[in-house]
Amino acid sequence: MYKRQAPLGPETFHIELAVVDNDKDNRPVWVTVTAGGVTQTVKPTAPNKGDLLNLLVFDLANVPAGTDEIVIEMYSPSPALDGVYGESASLVGMTANYQCSPLNND
Repeated sequence: MYKRQAPLGPETFHIELAVVDNDKDNRPVWVTVTAGGVTQTVKPTAPNKGDLLNLLVFDLANVPAGTDEIVIEMYSPSPALDGVYGESASLVGMTANYQCSPLNND
């Protein structure tokens, strides 16, 4: 596990995920990324790169200072709970970064 220094002020976290589907249908997988209480969810239904690959981009704005963890959740909906048929998929790659804002030295 690699840990990076947490930001000293609110920052925008840029996260990119590579998600592979198991077939070429239109059933969704819900993908949620959370950092410091800031959350974003996408529900891709078809690959956007090649036959089975989705490259998903998340920009989480105003992630609080001191945040040192990014949580990725993948959920396959069920007809009984969500009214949608889910899918099988796998997270195969991830990258994240934030640009350090200059400190205000008033």
